[in-house]
Amino acid sequence: MTEPIQQLTSITATLVSPVLDYSAVLNAVAALKNLFYTATGFNEEDQSNWHPIQTEGGVAIDTLSAAFCITDMMRTKVFLSGLKEAIEERLTQQPGKPVTLFYAGTGPFATLVTPLTTLFSPAQLQLVLLEINKNSLAYLQQTIQQFALAPHIIDVVEADATTYILPPHHQPDILVCETMKPALAKEPQVSIVSHLLPQCNRQPILIPEKIDISVALVSGMAETGYTIKHLQTLLTFSADTAARFATHTNALPVSSTGIAVTLSHRPDISFTRLQLLTSIHVFSNHSLGFNECGLTIPVRVADMDTINTWPVSFIFQYNTGSAPGFIISRK
Repeated sequence: MTEPIQQLTSITATLVSPVLDYSAVLNAVAALKNLFYTATGFNEEDQSNWHPIQTEGGVAIDTLSAAFCITDMMRTKVFLSGLKEAIEERLTQQPGKPVTLFYAGTGPFATLVTPLTTLFSPAQLQLVLLEINKNSLAYLQQTIQQFALAPHIIDVVEADATTYILPPHHQPDILVCETMKPALAKEPQVSIVSHLLPQCNRQPILIPEKIDISVALVSGMAETGYTIKHLQTLLTFSADTAARFATHTNALPVSSTGIAVTLSHRPDISFTRLQLLTSIHVFSNHSLGFNECGLTIPVRVADMDTINTWPVSFIFQYNTGSAPGFIISRK
């Protein structure tokens, strides 16, 4: 075992440990970033790594931003832990067969699966890795070489996941896509999953399994703690939702007429803002909630002290086009 693989094995053990030690996780993601950077010669100052790519379903982030996602420690830990359990479940369901995992939007290091190759042999785990960005793909090839991933690889594909057609040998047992920002804005998570999932001829495990976007009244700060009053869930994005979006982009009320949320009177003065909240159910009991990572930072809708007339209604409509996200209007 080479030194980089030994280091990756140790880092992975920390990140998927059932014991949550924030200091250990913080150190592990920093070590993982440094390991990937060193192994691949990644250069943050190279301006060719700074360019996002516009797709019909949203913006594919630039190579540098994708690399830096490693340091969002709870995102990295929870996704790796959930994906590990999903692989174990599929191995139990189909003994003697490897799990085929399709990873749409790998970035330069395939961060959510490369560490797991230290836990699962090629006989257990086979990978299809898809990425649209040429720079990311170049670093991905270096990652494959430096960490001896080739026996795990079915294919490495340069393609736009929002339009890619799955061939028979790419049919997945697990479909992984984490191309999102809070409130499912800007990036193509919805378009990618809604395009790929209906092409699967066997029902794969979707990672993350479910993303909930809700609207809530929020008070407090990080230093003092938050109080949250949930008002309404606007969108639950899951395999079922993806199938409906694939049939028609306006298949749900939130994407057609929109959903109205009415505040009949001024809430308690402690509730200073109306926000969109994102929660992510990765797999099993592995989830990310309010403000736990960069993907679940609340999105401000309105400050209560700017509203002078009550009742007040907000219309929330989700757009699934090239600039995905919520369009919010007040009536």
